[in-house]
This record gives sequence, C-alpha cells and structure tokens, in this order.
Amino acid sequence: MSTKITKITASAPGKVLLTGGYLVLDRKYEGLVIPANSARVFVSVAESLQEDNEKEEINIHVISTQLIQDLNYIGKIENEKFTLKNSPDNSTSNPFVENCLENTLDFIFQNFSKKILRKSYEIEILADNQFYSPQESLEASNLPFTTESISKLPKFSLPQYNNNSKGINKTGLGSSAALTVSLIAALLKFHGFNISPDRKDGVLFHSNEINGLNDNNIKEIKNISFIHILYRLSQICHCKAQGKVGSGFDVASAVFGGCVYRRFSPEPLNLWFESKEKNINEIVFENSPFQNLWNSEHRQLRPSKFLLLLMGDVKGGSSTPSLVRSVLQFKATHPESENVFQNMAIANNNVIEMIEKLSIQEEKLSQENFIEITSKLESLPLNEWENVELSNEGNEIKKIIILLSNAFNSWNNWFIECGKKANVELIPQTAQKIIDYTLKLPGVIAVGVPGAGGEDAIFAVVISSKASKSVQSKWGEWRNNNNN
Repeated sequence: MSTKITKITASAPGKVLLTGGYLVLDRKYEGLVIPANSARVFVSVAESLQEDNEKEEINIHVISTQLIQDLNYIGKIENEKFTLKNSPDNSTSNPFVENCLENTLDFIFQNFSKKILRKSYEIEILADNQFYSPQESLEASNLPFTTESISKLPKFSLPQYNNNSKGINKTGLGSSAALTVSLIAALLKFHGFNISPDRKDGVLFHSNEINGLNDNNIKEIKNISFIHILYRLSQICHCKAQGKVGSGFDVASAVFGGCVYRRFSPEPLNLWFESKEKNINEIVFENSPFQNLWNSEHRQLRPSKFLLLLMGDVKGGSSTPSLVRSVLQFKATHPESENVFQNMAIANNNVIEMIEKLSIQEEKLSQENFIEITSKLESLPLNEWENVELSNEGNEIKKIIILLSNAFNSWNNWFIECGKKANVELIPQTAQKIIDYTLKLPGVIAVGVPGAGGEDAIFAVVISSKASKSVQSKWGEWRNNNNN
C-alpha cells in the first residue's frame, strides 16, 4: 500500500531547427532553434510512502499511458554510487528515462548524501498532442487539418502507430530531448535544487512545494548555477540514450528556450563514455581529462511579433540518419563542400541577423504602427509589398522583412544544392511544390523544411494570425487535391 504526497511537475518544449541543418553539427557554425511552446512534455515526480519497504533499495515507478509504458526500477547504492536496475516485470524499456534516473540520482547522491534520496518515487510522463501526427485522429473526428482542430482533441491523446514500422508517427519536434530535460528538472527540483528559469519558452515548473534541500536554498555547486547543471546532465543523458554525441541543439532549446546555438566539443564526452570507471561529477564539472566540454553557446533570440511560425506535418517522413550520413560523407570527401557549407552559413547568418534587426526595430513601434503594418501586408503576397505605402517606421519594418525573406530563399537554394552534391533530396520535389505554392499566399514571409530536411515537415513564417489561418486553409485544400 502506498500514499502519494507532494509532487513537482516540470515541462520542457519541443524544438524546430529553422535554419542551420548540418551546419549545427560543426562547432564552426551556428543554428537557429525555435521552441515549439505548444508542444511540451510534462513530468511529475512524487514520493510514495511504502509501508512494507524495509530493504536498502529505492523503488521507482514510471508510468506513461500515451506510450503504453508502466515501468518499475530498483535503485541501490553500491560502491558509493547510485545504480539502477530494471524490474523483471518490465516488458519494455525506455533508455531516455533510465539514463535520466540513474545519472541524476547518482549526481544528487554524489554531491549531497544518501539521506536526501527517497525510498520510493512515483513518476508520470505526459506529452502534448503536437508531438505526434494527428491525421488519423482528425479524420476520425471529421475535423479539418488545422491547429485549431488539434486543440479540440482530448489533451494527451494516445498517439497513432505506424503499421509498417510499428513505431509512433511523430512530428519531429524533439520529444526525447523535451522528456530528458523535464524529467531531470523535476528530479532536481523535487530534491530542493533551486532552478529558476528566467524565460517562458524553455523549461518551466508547475508546482511550488518542494522537499529535501529547500531549507538550504542552494543555488549552485562549484559556481555553476543549477540551470546549467540541468543543461549538462540533460546533454549527458540524452547523448547516452541515443548512443551517440549529437549536436545538442534540441536539449539547449528545451532548457533555455529559443536561441542561436553553437555546439559543444564532442571529444571529452566521447572519451567519458568510453572510460570503464565513470563518475558523473568528473564530466559535469569538467575534471581532468574532460576539460573544455561545456563550451556550447546559446544566445537568446528575441521573438518578433511580426513572425509567426506554422508547422505542417508530413506523416511518414524521411530517414534522418541516412540523410545525415550522405551529407557528412560529401562534406568529408569532396573539397567543393567547403564552398557549399560557407554559402549555407552566410545565408543562415543573414536570417539570424534580419530577425535580430527586426526585433530591435519593432521596439520603436507603437501598437497603432503594428496594427497598420500587419493589416496592410497580411492580405497581400510578399511580391506586392513594395507598392504598399506605410509610415517611415513601417517602411523600415517592411524592408527588413523582405530582406529576411530573401535570406530564407537563399538558405533554401544552398540547402538544395548541398543535397544535390550529396546525392540526396534535402528538399524533395513534393515539398518544393508546397513551398512554391505557399510562398504565393498572402502574408507569407518564408517557407522551408526544418532540421535535416526530407519529408518530415514543412514550416511557414507568416506575418499575422490571419495569414496563418489562410495558409492552414490552403494547405488543407492542397492535401485534399493531392490525396496526401
């Protein structure tokens, strides 16, 4: 018999790598990462008082009704280290959950004491519907394919499974990174770690009662704030669960929110994974020989009121690892790749520069200016904006947005060229037709494919909610006319 008491709930958003695909794998370059705030993973951590638990072990129960997972783990302190074992009753496993539990609870034990750990934990995982393809659910409910329709579906619905691969039809918004960050954040906060996010588009907490170290009000360890402790643990656990050291942009966005991201050096983390005797502190705190690991950069990018992001789901999608292998092989074996990547970087930097300029310029606007600009531009395609008369402030905004659109188009062109050189379609013909069609619609600033490309998704950047609704309606017509 068990009784649940105080719980902590944390959430982290999904992500969209708008530009910078493949560049972000190389520390020389940056990527533009936008958080998907409508898609969050929520993790709740609570203590259960187990009346019959007299053993020197820690019982952990994890439930995710959406993923049809009900998992039990046994934690022990062995050789001055927290270790985690699967219960024999588990029919499935979740490497992201397991790596987060083992490494985070070991970190807490290493830096404080066994006393702070509870005898039993109850953990629940829930994910917003936007992480999973909604097509079957919308069709079953006879609803149009719009964001408004998705909001009408029951919250935390069961995802649809792909009959061919038997996997879940995902939308590519980074659910594993969001899960990793929200689980580690909830565990740290539950044990009293004073994590204080200063933004609303990264990790968030949804309850205030905490146990453990709260009385000590500890905010950092070895001059490292707990928000950065969370970031480091999340990168470690996510890489370990994936079986590779990735760029980490999805984890950075889940922790810090939207950013211009430059990756960390992968060598120290690879070295730590290969070592036989691992200690979580030596990699978190960069002890020898794991120095210079946490040198990633995540510069905040202020959102603009003139830029609304719209995502279109393409169920099925492409094999991202296959695309990445082909592009990296081209980069490693063809001298001409340097020119292609340099031009991709120029286009990517121009997109970032124009967004930053737009954010600064719009601070000078009154609400009346904002309404005037959007109302005059949202009903016209971008190629007709030059003839629209606006105030001096409005003309400056219009000029920057047109330059931003040109930068996005340049990015798309060089992205396509990279794919051609690597003998893969980073923007497939079907996606290109949708891009060309969408760019002609009123209020549309840019259209492209996010991340590594392929047929996973389409994004559109529009100037207003009116333009967003129009694009969604036209995408619905496109889908019906093309039987997709």
